[in-house]
Amino acid sequence: MTPKALGLTLLGALQKRQDATCPDFCPFDTMTISIAPTEIVVEQPIRVTGYFPDNGPFTLAPDVVATITGAPGVIDTVLTLESSDYETNTIEPSTTASCVPAPPVCATVLPVACASLSSTDGLALVPLVPLCTAALGVLGTANTAACLAADIGATTAGASIVACLNAALSGVCITALPQACLDIPTASAADLPGKVAACTLALGPFAVGTAAECLGTAVTDPSNILSCLRTAIGLGDGSDACTTVVPTSDTTAPATSTDTTPPTTVTTPDSTSCVPTATGPAPSVCATGLPQACTELGSLNGLEIIPALVGCTVALGPFAVGNTLSCLATSGITLTTAGTTIVDCLRNALKGECITSLPPSCTKLRTENGLKLVPEAAKCLVALGPFAVGTTLSCLSTSQITTTSTGVGIIDCLETALGLRSSTSPGGDGTAACTTTSTPPAPTCEVNLPPECSNLKRTNGLALVIEVPICLVALGVFGVGNAAACLATTAITLSTTGVAIVECIENAFKAQCPRELPAACTNLANDNLGELVVDIPLCTVALGPYAAGTALSCLSTSVGSGQTIVQCLKDAFGISG
Repeated sequence: MTPKALGLTLLGALQKRQDATCPDFCPFDTMTISIAPTEIVVEQPIRVTGYFPDNGPFTLAPDVVATITGAPGVIDTVLTLESSDYETNTIEPSTTASCVPAPPVCATVLPVACASLSSTDGLALVPLVPLCTAALGVLGTANTAACLAADIGATTAGASIVACLNAALSGVCITALPQACLDIPTASAADLPGKVAACTLALGPFAVGTAAECLGTAVTDPSNILSCLRTAIGLGDGSDACTTVVPTSDTTAPATSTDTTPPTTVTTPDSTSCVPTATGPAPSVCATGLPQACTELGSLNGLEIIPALVGCTVALGPFAVGNTLSCLATSGITLTTAGTTIVDCLRNALKGECITSLPPSCTKLRTENGLKLVPEAAKCLVALGPFAVGTTLSCLSTSQITTTSTGVGIIDCLETALGLRSSTSPGGDGTAACTTTSTPPAPTCEVNLPPECSNLKRTNGLALVIEVPICLVALGVFGVGNAAACLATTAITLSTTGVAIVECIENAFKAQCPRELPAACTNLANDNLGELVVDIPLCTVALGPYAAGTALSCLSTSVGSGQTIVQCLKDAFGISG
Protein backbone atom coordinates (compact mmCIF):
# COMPACT_ATOMS: atom_id res chain seq x y z
CA MET A 1 0.00 0.00 0.00
CA THR A 2 1.32 3.39 -0.91
CA PRO A 3 1.44 5.75 2.04
CA LYS A 4 -0.84 8.70 1.60
CA ALA A 5 0.60 12.22 1.69
CA LEU A 6 -1.22 13.94 4.49
CA GLY A 7 -1.39 17.65 5.14
CA LEU A 8 -1.62 17.67 8.90
CA THR A 9 -1.66 20.65 11.20
CA LEU A 10 -1.54 19.97 14.88
CA LEU A 11 -2.04 22.72 17.39
CA GLY A 12 -1.51 21.89 21.01
CA ALA A 13 -2.00 24.39 23.78
CA LEU A 14 1.01 23.68 25.91
CA GLN A 15 1.25 25.29 29.29
CA LYS A 16 4.75 26.68 29.74
CA ARG A 17 6.62 26.15 32.98
CA GLN A 18 5.86 28.93 35.43
CA ASP A 19 9.24 29.28 37.01
CA ALA A 20 9.44 32.47 39.02
CA THR A 21 13.20 32.13 39.46
CA CYS A 22 13.87 32.49 35.75
CA PRO A 23 11.52 35.22 34.46
CA ASP A 24 13.80 36.08 31.54
CA PHE A 25 13.71 32.50 30.24
CA CYS A 26 10.12 31.55 31.14
CA PRO A 27 7.62 34.33 30.30
CA PHE A 28 4.02 33.37 31.00
CA ASP A 29 2.33 32.67 27.69
CA THR A 30 1.11 29.84 25.47
CA MET A 31 3.28 28.00 22.95
CA THR A 32 2.07 26.15 19.86
CA ILE A 33 3.66 23.39 17.84
CA SER A 34 2.60 22.54 14.27
CA ILE A 35 3.60 19.59 12.07
CA ALA A 36 4.60 20.12 8.44
CA PRO A 37 2.97 17.88 5.72
CA THR A 38 4.30 14.39 6.47
CA GLU A 39 3.87 10.88 5.10
CA ILE A 40 2.38 8.69 7.83
CA VAL A 41 2.16 4.92 7.48
CA VAL A 42 1.72 3.89 11.10
CA GLU A 43 0.33 5.33 14.27
CA GLN A 44 3.29 6.50 16.31
CA PRO A 45 3.20 8.62 19.48
CA ILE A 46 6.19 10.94 19.81
CA ARG A 47 7.03 12.51 23.15
CA VAL A 48 8.34 16.05 22.99
CA THR A 49 9.95 17.33 26.17
CA GLY A 50 12.62 19.90 26.86
CA TYR A 51 13.51 23.56 26.85
CA PHE A 52 13.26 25.35 23.48
CA PRO A 53 15.20 28.64 23.41
CA ASP A 54 14.06 29.82 19.95
CA ASN A 55 11.18 29.64 17.49
CA GLY A 56 11.54 27.70 14.26
CA PRO A 57 11.64 24.21 12.78
CA PHE A 58 12.83 21.32 14.93
CA THR A 59 13.38 17.72 13.77
CA LEU A 60 11.51 15.37 16.10
CA ALA A 61 12.10 12.16 14.15
CA PRO A 62 13.14 11.13 10.61
CA ASP A 63 10.89 12.99 8.15
CA VAL A 64 8.97 14.61 11.02
CA VAL A 65 9.62 18.33 11.38
CA ALA A 66 7.81 20.47 13.96
CA THR A 67 7.61 24.24 14.09
CA ILE A 68 8.06 25.87 17.49
CA THR A 69 6.37 29.21 18.20
CA GLY A 70 6.15 31.25 21.38
CA ALA A 71 9.64 30.35 22.57
CA PRO A 72 11.54 30.43 24.83
CA GLY A 73 9.91 27.89 27.10
CA VAL A 74 9.55 24.28 28.24
CA ILE A 75 7.35 21.74 26.39
CA ASP A 76 6.33 18.35 27.75
CA THR A 77 3.68 16.57 25.64
CA VAL A 78 3.02 13.51 23.44
CA LEU A 79 2.09 14.02 19.78
CA THR A 80 0.25 11.20 18.01
CA LEU A 81 0.27 11.27 14.20
CA GLU A 82 -2.80 9.48 12.86
CA SER A 83 -3.98 8.25 9.42
CA SER A 84 -7.12 6.29 8.46
CA ASP A 85 -5.16 4.63 5.64
CA TYR A 86 -2.17 2.71 6.93
CA GLU A 87 -0.68 -0.73 6.61
CA THR A 88 -2.62 -3.55 8.27
CA ASN A 89 0.36 -5.09 10.05
CA THR A 90 0.46 -4.24 13.75
CA ILE A 91 3.39 -2.23 15.07
CA GLU A 92 3.71 -1.57 18.77
CA PRO A 93 3.73 2.15 19.64
CA SER A 94 7.15 3.53 20.45
CA THR A 95 8.58 6.74 21.78
CA THR A 96 11.18 8.65 19.80
CA ALA A 97 13.57 10.61 21.98
CA SER A 98 14.73 13.94 20.62
CA CYS A 99 17.79 15.88 21.70
CA VAL A 100 16.65 19.17 23.21
CA PRO A 101 18.54 21.79 25.25
CA ALA A 102 18.19 21.55 29.01
CA PRO A 103 16.23 24.27 30.87
CA PRO A 104 18.33 26.97 32.52
CA VAL A 105 19.41 26.85 36.15
CA CYS A 106 19.63 30.17 37.94
CA ALA A 107 21.94 31.07 40.81
CA THR A 108 20.37 31.26 44.26
CA VAL A 109 23.36 31.78 46.58
CA LEU A 110 25.96 34.53 46.54
CA PRO A 111 29.65 33.59 46.79
CA VAL A 112 31.04 34.09 50.30
CA ALA A 113 33.16 37.02 49.07
CA CYS A 114 29.91 38.81 48.14
CA ALA A 115 27.69 37.70 51.02
CA SER A 116 30.31 38.79 53.57
CA LEU A 117 30.00 42.40 52.36
CA SER A 118 26.90 42.70 54.55
CA SER A 119 29.09 42.77 57.67
CA THR A 120 31.18 45.73 56.43
CA ASP A 121 30.30 49.39 55.90
CA GLY A 122 31.87 52.59 54.64
CA LEU A 123 35.29 52.86 53.01
CA ALA A 124 36.26 49.44 54.38
CA LEU A 125 34.18 48.07 51.49
CA VAL A 126 36.57 49.48 48.87
CA PRO A 127 39.12 46.60 48.86
CA LEU A 128 36.42 43.94 49.32
CA VAL A 129 34.21 44.79 46.33
CA PRO A 130 36.85 43.64 43.76
CA LEU A 131 36.99 40.27 45.55
CA CYS A 132 33.22 39.92 45.07
CA THR A 133 33.55 40.89 41.39
CA ALA A 134 36.21 38.22 40.91
CA ALA A 135 34.05 35.62 42.68
CA LEU A 136 31.12 36.30 40.32
CA GLY A 137 33.49 35.73 37.40
CA VAL A 138 32.34 35.92 33.78
CA LEU A 139 28.75 35.11 34.82
CA GLY A 140 28.28 38.52 36.38
CA THR A 141 25.50 40.38 34.55
CA ALA A 142 24.93 44.07 33.92
CA ASN A 143 22.64 44.12 36.95
CA THR A 144 25.19 42.57 39.31
CA ALA A 145 27.88 44.89 37.93
CA ALA A 146 25.65 47.89 38.63
CA CYS A 147 25.34 46.80 42.27
CA LEU A 148 29.13 46.83 42.60
CA ALA A 149 29.79 49.96 40.55
CA ALA A 150 28.20 52.47 42.93
CA ASP A 151 30.52 55.03 44.49
CA ILE A 152 31.47 53.91 47.99
CA GLY A 153 31.45 56.54 50.69
CA ALA A 154 31.66 56.72 54.45
CA THR A 155 27.92 56.02 54.76
CA THR A 156 27.70 53.15 52.26
CA ALA A 157 26.13 50.04 53.82
CA GLY A 158 27.43 46.66 52.76
CA ALA A 159 24.00 45.17 53.46
CA SER A 160 22.49 47.35 50.71
CA ILE A 161 25.03 46.04 48.19
CA VAL A 162 24.23 42.45 49.16
CA ALA A 163 20.48 43.12 48.86
CA CYS A 164 21.04 44.53 45.37
CA LEU A 165 23.10 41.47 44.39
CA ASN A 166 20.48 39.05 45.71
CA ALA A 167 17.81 40.80 43.63
CA ALA A 168 20.01 40.60 40.52
CA LEU A 169 20.97 36.97 41.11
CA SER A 170 17.81 35.54 39.48
CA GLY A 171 19.10 36.74 36.11
CA VAL A 172 22.37 34.78 36.41
CA CYS A 173 21.48 31.48 34.71
CA ILE A 174 23.25 28.70 32.79
CA THR A 175 21.99 25.78 30.69
CA ALA A 176 25.26 23.82 30.59
CA LEU A 177 28.69 23.71 32.17
CA PRO A 178 31.18 26.28 30.81
CA GLN A 179 33.87 25.05 28.44
CA ALA A 180 36.54 25.65 31.09
CA CYS A 181 34.95 22.84 33.13
CA LEU A 182 34.44 20.52 30.14
CA ASP A 183 38.22 20.69 29.54
CA ILE A 184 39.09 19.13 32.92
CA PRO A 185 38.65 15.37 32.15
CA THR A 186 40.96 15.53 29.13
CA ALA A 187 43.63 17.72 30.75
CA SER A 188 47.06 16.35 31.56
CA ALA A 189 48.05 15.93 35.19
CA ALA A 190 50.33 18.96 34.97
CA ASP A 191 47.55 21.14 33.57
CA LEU A 192 44.83 19.99 35.98
CA PRO A 193 45.35 22.60 38.74
CA GLY A 194 45.12 25.44 36.24
CA LYS A 195 42.06 23.90 34.56
CA VAL A 196 40.27 23.49 37.89
CA ALA A 197 41.03 27.10 38.80
CA ALA A 198 39.69 28.27 35.42
CA CYS A 199 36.52 26.21 35.90
CA THR A 200 36.00 27.71 39.36
CA LEU A 201 36.26 31.23 37.96
CA ALA A 202 33.96 30.41 35.04
CA LEU A 203 31.26 28.99 37.34
CA GLY A 204 31.21 32.14 39.47
CA PRO A 205 28.20 32.03 41.85
CA PHE A 206 27.54 28.37 40.98
CA ALA A 207 30.86 27.28 42.58
CA VAL A 208 29.31 27.03 46.04
CA GLY A 209 28.09 24.27 48.34
CA THR A 210 28.24 20.80 46.82
CA ALA A 211 29.68 22.19 43.58
CA ALA A 212 32.62 23.60 45.55
CA GLU A 213 33.18 20.16 47.06
CA CYS A 214 33.24 18.69 43.54
CA LEU A 215 35.95 21.17 42.57
CA GLY A 216 37.91 20.28 45.70
CA THR A 217 38.27 16.68 44.49
CA ALA A 218 38.70 17.49 40.79
CA VAL A 219 42.49 17.27 40.84
CA THR A 220 42.43 13.75 42.29
CA ASP A 221 39.30 12.54 40.46
CA PRO A 222 38.98 14.46 37.16
CA SER A 223 37.00 11.73 35.40
CA ASN A 224 33.93 12.27 37.60
CA ILE A 225 34.03 16.06 37.87
CA LEU A 226 31.45 16.74 35.14
CA SER A 227 28.78 14.40 36.51
CA CYS A 228 29.49 15.70 40.01
CA LEU A 229 29.07 19.34 38.94
CA ARG A 230 25.97 18.69 36.82
CA THR A 231 24.26 16.91 39.70
CA ALA A 232 25.29 19.56 42.23
CA ILE A 233 24.11 22.48 40.09
CA GLY A 234 20.99 20.73 38.73
CA LEU A 235 21.98 20.45 35.09
CA GLY A 236 21.19 16.73 34.82
CA ASP A 237 23.81 14.14 33.94
CA GLY A 238 24.45 15.47 30.43
CA SER A 239 23.42 12.20 28.73
CA ASP A 240 19.91 13.16 27.60
CA ALA A 241 20.40 16.70 26.45
CA CYS A 242 22.19 18.52 23.70
CA THR A 243 25.69 19.64 24.54
CA THR A 244 25.84 23.40 24.41
CA VAL A 245 29.31 24.85 24.04
CA VAL A 246 29.59 28.09 25.94
CA PRO A 247 32.04 30.43 24.21
CA THR A 248 34.84 31.59 26.43
CA SER A 249 37.01 34.67 26.24
CA ASP A 250 40.71 34.44 25.45
CA THR A 251 41.36 36.56 28.51
CA THR A 252 41.49 34.81 31.87
CA ALA A 253 40.30 36.87 34.89
CA PRO A 254 43.03 37.32 37.62
CA ALA A 255 42.50 35.33 40.72
CA THR A 256 42.84 36.88 44.02
CA SER A 257 45.31 35.10 46.08
CA THR A 258 46.42 35.79 49.57
CA ASP A 259 49.33 38.13 49.94
CA THR A 260 52.84 36.82 49.94
CA THR A 261 54.59 37.04 53.29
CA PRO A 262 56.21 40.46 53.43
CA PRO A 263 59.40 41.21 55.38
CA THR A 264 59.27 43.06 58.64
CA THR A 265 61.05 46.12 57.22
CA VAL A 266 59.95 48.11 54.21
CA THR A 267 61.77 50.70 52.11
CA THR A 268 59.33 53.24 50.70
CA PRO A 269 60.45 55.84 48.14
CA ASP A 270 60.19 59.30 49.65
CA SER A 271 61.83 61.43 47.01
CA THR A 272 63.59 61.00 43.70
CA SER A 273 66.38 62.90 42.02
CA CYS A 274 67.70 62.54 38.48
CA VAL A 275 71.45 62.05 38.37
CA PRO A 276 73.03 61.94 34.87
CA THR A 277 74.88 58.68 34.30
CA ALA A 278 76.12 56.88 31.23
CA THR A 279 73.46 55.04 29.28
CA GLY A 280 73.63 51.27 29.76
CA PRO A 281 71.56 48.22 28.95
CA ALA A 282 67.99 48.04 30.25
CA PRO A 283 67.98 46.96 33.91
CA SER A 284 66.52 43.58 34.73
CA VAL A 285 65.48 41.71 37.84
CA CYS A 286 65.10 37.98 38.40
CA ALA A 287 62.66 36.24 40.72
CA THR A 288 64.04 35.50 44.18
CA GLY A 289 60.88 34.80 46.19
CA LEU A 290 57.60 32.91 46.04
CA PRO A 291 53.99 33.95 46.69
CA GLN A 292 52.71 32.88 50.11
CA ALA A 293 50.34 30.32 48.54
CA CYS A 294 53.47 28.57 47.23
CA THR A 295 55.69 28.87 50.30
CA GLU A 296 52.88 27.32 52.38
CA LEU A 297 53.34 24.11 50.40
CA GLY A 298 56.49 23.58 52.44
CA SER A 299 54.40 22.80 55.53
CA LEU A 300 52.35 20.10 53.77
CA ASN A 301 53.11 16.47 53.00
CA GLY A 302 51.65 13.63 50.94
CA LEU A 303 48.28 13.88 49.23
CA GLU A 304 47.28 16.97 51.23
CA ILE A 305 49.59 18.88 48.88
CA ILE A 306 47.36 18.31 45.84
CA PRO A 307 44.43 20.66 46.69
CA ALA A 308 46.87 23.42 47.69
CA LEU A 309 48.57 23.37 44.28
CA VAL A 310 45.66 25.29 42.75
CA GLY A 311 46.24 28.35 44.93
CA CYS A 312 49.97 28.36 44.17
CA THR A 313 49.33 28.03 40.43
CA VAL A 314 46.94 30.99 40.47
CA ALA A 315 49.32 33.10 42.59
CA LEU A 316 52.17 32.54 40.10
CA GLY A 317 49.99 34.08 37.39
CA PRO A 318 51.56 34.10 33.92
CA PHE A 319 54.76 32.54 35.29
CA ALA A 320 53.06 29.16 35.93
CA VAL A 321 54.42 27.67 32.71
CA GLY A 322 57.24 25.40 31.54
CA ASN A 323 59.54 24.06 34.24
CA THR A 324 57.65 26.00 36.90
CA LEU A 325 54.39 24.30 36.00
CA SER A 326 56.16 20.93 35.95
CA CYS A 327 57.01 21.42 39.63
CA LEU A 328 53.26 21.57 40.30
CA ALA A 329 52.38 18.35 38.45
CA THR A 330 50.20 16.09 40.57
CA SER A 331 51.42 12.92 38.83
CA GLY A 332 54.59 12.81 40.93
CA ILE A 333 52.92 13.31 44.31
CA THR A 334 52.72 10.25 46.55
CA LEU A 335 52.00 9.56 50.21
CA THR A 336 55.64 10.28 51.03
CA THR A 337 56.09 13.48 48.99
CA ALA A 338 57.37 16.42 51.05
CA GLY A 339 56.04 19.88 50.24
CA THR A 340 59.52 21.30 50.72
CA THR A 341 60.69 19.49 47.58
CA ILE A 342 58.04 21.32 45.54
CA VAL A 343 59.04 24.66 47.04
CA ASP A 344 62.71 23.99 46.20
CA CYS A 345 61.71 22.96 42.68
CA LEU A 346 59.77 26.21 42.19
CA ARG A 347 62.64 28.35 43.45
CA ASN A 348 65.10 26.67 41.09
CA ALA A 349 62.71 26.92 38.13
CA LEU A 350 62.04 30.61 38.72
CA LYS A 351 65.73 31.54 38.93
CA GLY A 352 65.69 31.90 35.18
CA GLU A 353 62.60 34.13 35.18
CA CYS A 354 63.65 37.76 34.75
CA ILE A 355 61.87 40.93 33.65
CA THR A 356 63.20 44.20 32.27
CA SER A 357 59.98 46.19 32.63
CA LEU A 358 56.66 46.12 34.42
CA PRO A 359 53.86 44.04 32.83
CA PRO A 360 51.05 45.93 31.00
CA SER A 361 48.64 45.39 33.91
CA CYS A 362 51.00 47.47 36.05
CA THR A 363 51.92 50.19 33.54
CA LYS A 364 48.18 50.71 33.03
CA LEU A 365 48.11 52.16 36.54
CA ARG A 366 49.67 55.30 35.06
CA THR A 367 46.26 56.33 33.68
CA GLU A 368 44.35 55.83 36.95
CA ASN A 369 44.13 57.85 40.14
CA GLY A 370 42.31 57.73 43.47
CA LEU A 371 40.18 54.79 44.53
CA LYS A 372 39.99 53.52 40.94
CA LEU A 373 43.50 52.22 41.58
CA VAL A 374 42.25 49.55 44.02
CA PRO A 375 41.00 46.94 41.48
CA GLU A 376 43.81 47.77 39.04
CA ALA A 377 46.45 47.24 41.73
CA ALA A 378 45.02 43.75 42.31
CA LYS A 379 45.45 42.93 38.60
CA CYS A 380 49.04 44.17 38.70
CA LEU A 381 49.68 41.97 41.75
CA VAL A 382 48.60 38.85 39.84
CA ALA A 383 50.59 39.81 36.74
CA LEU A 384 53.80 40.18 38.78
CA GLY A 385 53.46 36.67 40.21
CA PRO A 386 56.69 35.74 42.05
CA PHE A 387 57.98 39.32 41.79
CA ALA A 388 55.19 40.64 44.06
CA VAL A 389 57.03 40.01 47.31
CA GLY A 390 58.68 42.14 49.97
CA THR A 391 58.90 45.85 49.21
CA THR A 392 57.25 45.35 45.83
CA LEU A 393 54.18 43.95 47.58
CA SER A 394 54.07 47.00 49.85
CA CYS A 395 53.85 49.27 46.80
CA LEU A 396 50.58 47.55 45.88
CA SER A 397 49.07 47.79 49.36
CA THR A 398 45.47 48.90 48.82
CA SER A 399 45.28 50.21 52.40
CA GLN A 400 47.61 53.03 51.34
CA ILE A 401 45.39 54.06 48.40
CA THR A 402 43.32 57.18 49.03
CA THR A 403 41.45 59.69 46.89
CA THR A 404 44.73 61.56 46.37
CA SER A 405 46.82 58.53 45.33
CA THR A 406 48.26 58.48 41.82
CA GLY A 407 49.06 55.58 39.54
CA VAL A 408 52.33 57.26 38.62
CA GLY A 409 53.35 57.13 42.28
CA ILE A 410 52.67 53.38 42.48
CA ILE A 411 54.65 52.73 39.30
CA ASP A 412 57.48 54.82 40.74
CA CYS A 413 57.42 52.69 43.87
CA LEU A 414 57.36 49.41 41.89
CA GLU A 415 60.23 50.37 39.60
CA THR A 416 62.32 51.46 42.56
CA ALA A 417 61.58 48.33 44.57
CA LEU A 418 62.37 46.06 41.63
CA GLY A 419 65.33 48.07 40.36
CA LEU A 420 63.71 48.66 36.97
CA ARG A 421 64.35 52.38 36.64
CA SER A 422 64.57 53.34 32.99
CA SER A 423 68.08 53.79 31.63
CA THR A 424 67.08 56.98 29.83
CA SER A 425 66.67 60.43 31.24
CA PRO A 426 63.28 62.03 31.79
CA GLY A 427 63.68 63.70 28.45
CA GLY A 428 64.04 60.34 26.73
CA ASP A 429 67.29 61.23 24.94
CA GLY A 430 69.05 58.06 26.06
CA THR A 431 72.06 59.97 27.35
CA ALA A 432 71.49 59.78 31.07
CA ALA A 433 69.76 57.67 33.63
CA CYS A 434 67.83 58.55 36.76
CA THR A 435 68.79 57.13 40.11
CA THR A 436 66.54 57.39 43.13
CA THR A 437 67.11 58.21 46.74
CA SER A 438 64.78 56.86 49.38
CA THR A 439 64.15 57.22 53.05
CA PRO A 440 65.85 54.79 55.43
CA PRO A 441 63.99 51.55 56.08
CA ALA A 442 61.14 51.87 58.55
CA PRO A 443 61.75 50.06 61.83
CA THR A 444 59.81 46.99 62.79
CA CYS A 445 56.77 47.26 65.00
CA GLU A 446 54.87 44.81 67.14
CA VAL A 447 51.20 43.98 66.60
CA ASN A 448 48.48 42.54 68.79
CA LEU A 449 45.49 41.04 66.97
CA PRO A 450 42.00 40.97 68.51
CA PRO A 451 40.93 37.58 69.95
CA GLU A 452 38.55 37.01 67.02
CA CYS A 453 41.62 36.91 64.76
CA SER A 454 44.24 35.26 66.97
CA ASN A 455 41.76 32.45 67.72
CA LEU A 456 41.80 31.49 64.04
CA LYS A 457 44.92 29.47 64.88
CA ARG A 458 42.61 26.85 66.38
CA THR A 459 40.60 26.39 63.16
CA ASN A 460 41.53 24.79 59.83
CA GLY A 461 40.00 23.96 56.45
CA LEU A 462 36.55 25.05 55.32
CA ALA A 463 35.51 25.85 58.90
CA LEU A 464 37.57 29.03 58.45
CA VAL A 465 34.98 30.37 55.99
CA ILE A 466 32.66 31.02 58.94
CA GLU A 467 35.29 32.39 61.35
CA VAL A 468 37.23 34.67 58.97
CA PRO A 469 34.46 37.29 58.44
CA ILE A 470 34.20 37.65 62.25
CA CYS A 471 37.90 38.52 62.38
CA LEU A 472 37.45 41.04 59.56
CA VAL A 473 34.70 42.81 61.49
CA ALA A 474 36.83 42.85 64.66
CA LEU A 475 39.66 44.60 62.79
CA GLY A 476 37.31 47.47 61.95
CA VAL A 477 38.97 50.23 59.94
CA PHE A 478 42.22 48.23 59.95
CA GLY A 479 40.60 45.35 58.05
CA VAL A 480 41.58 46.66 54.62
CA GLY A 481 44.36 46.26 52.09
CA ASN A 482 46.79 43.40 52.54
CA ALA A 483 45.21 42.39 55.85
CA ALA A 484 41.83 42.03 54.11
CA ALA A 485 43.45 40.01 51.34
CA CYS A 486 44.74 37.56 53.96
CA LEU A 487 41.10 37.08 54.96
CA ALA A 488 39.73 36.47 51.46
CA THR A 489 37.44 33.45 51.83
CA THR A 490 37.78 32.66 48.11
CA ALA A 491 41.29 31.34 48.81
CA ILE A 492 40.25 28.97 51.61
CA THR A 493 40.52 25.25 50.82
CA LEU A 494 40.47 22.00 52.77
CA SER A 495 44.20 22.36 53.43
CA THR A 496 44.15 26.01 54.59
CA THR A 497 45.38 26.47 58.16
CA GLY A 498 44.33 29.16 60.59
CA VAL A 499 47.94 29.56 61.68
CA ALA A 500 48.90 30.59 58.13
CA ILE A 501 46.11 33.19 58.00
CA VAL A 502 47.10 34.70 61.35
CA GLU A 503 50.75 34.90 60.26
CA CYS A 504 49.65 36.55 57.01
CA ILE A 505 47.68 39.21 58.91
CA GLU A 506 50.52 39.88 61.35
CA ASN A 507 53.07 40.22 58.54
CA ALA A 508 50.72 42.52 56.62
CA PHE A 509 50.52 44.89 59.60
CA LYS A 510 54.25 44.68 60.36
CA ALA A 511 55.01 45.70 56.77
CA GLN A 512 52.98 48.89 57.24
CA CYS A 513 54.04 50.30 60.58
CA PRO A 514 52.58 53.75 61.36
CA ARG A 515 54.60 56.63 59.89
CA GLU A 516 52.71 59.19 61.91
CA LEU A 517 50.62 59.07 65.07
CA PRO A 518 46.83 59.39 64.92
CA ALA A 519 45.35 62.64 66.23
CA ALA A 520 43.98 60.87 69.31
CA CYS A 521 47.62 60.20 70.30
CA THR A 522 49.27 63.51 69.34
CA ASN A 523 46.58 65.33 71.35
CA LEU A 524 48.02 63.73 74.50
CA ALA A 525 50.90 66.23 74.36
CA ASN A 526 48.61 69.00 75.64
CA ASP A 527 46.86 66.94 78.36
CA ASN A 528 47.24 67.27 82.09
CA LEU A 529 47.19 64.20 84.34
CA GLY A 530 43.41 64.13 84.67
CA GLU A 531 42.86 64.45 80.92
CA LEU A 532 45.40 61.71 80.22
CA VAL A 533 43.30 59.19 82.15
CA VAL A 534 40.44 59.85 79.71
CA ASP A 535 42.42 60.28 76.48
CA ILE A 536 44.96 57.43 76.72
CA PRO A 537 42.25 54.79 76.03
CA LEU A 538 41.21 56.79 72.95
CA CYS A 539 44.78 56.70 71.66
CA THR A 540 44.93 52.95 72.35
CA VAL A 541 41.80 52.36 70.25
CA ALA A 542 43.12 54.60 67.46
CA LEU A 543 46.34 52.55 67.25
CA GLY A 544 44.34 49.33 66.83
CA PRO A 545 46.63 46.31 66.39
CA TYR A 546 49.71 48.55 66.77
CA ALA A 547 48.95 49.12 70.47
CA ALA A 548 51.35 46.35 71.38
CA GLY A 549 54.81 45.74 72.81
CA THR A 550 56.86 48.89 73.41
CA ALA A 551 54.11 51.15 72.08
CA LEU A 552 51.61 49.71 74.57
CA SER A 553 54.01 50.27 77.46
CA CYS A 554 54.12 53.96 76.51
CA LEU A 555 50.37 54.31 77.06
CA SER A 556 50.48 54.77 80.82
CA THR A 557 50.49 57.80 83.10
CA SER A 558 53.50 56.26 84.83
CA VAL A 559 55.58 57.20 81.79
CA GLY A 560 55.24 60.88 82.63
CA SER A 561 53.61 63.86 80.96
CA GLY A 562 51.56 63.78 77.78
CA GLN A 563 54.55 65.05 75.81
CA THR A 564 56.67 62.21 77.19
CA ILE A 565 54.04 59.65 76.13
CA VAL A 566 53.89 61.07 72.60
CA GLN A 567 57.68 61.01 72.27
CA CYS A 568 57.74 57.45 73.62
CA LEU A 569 55.27 56.39 70.93
CA LYS A 570 57.29 58.11 68.20
CA ASP A 571 60.43 56.34 69.34
CA ALA A 572 58.59 53.00 69.40
CA PHE A 573 57.49 53.42 65.78
CA GLY A 574 60.65 55.18 64.58
CA ILE A 575 58.77 58.37 63.72
CA SER A 576 61.01 61.43 63.48
CA GLY A 577 60.07 64.92 64.62
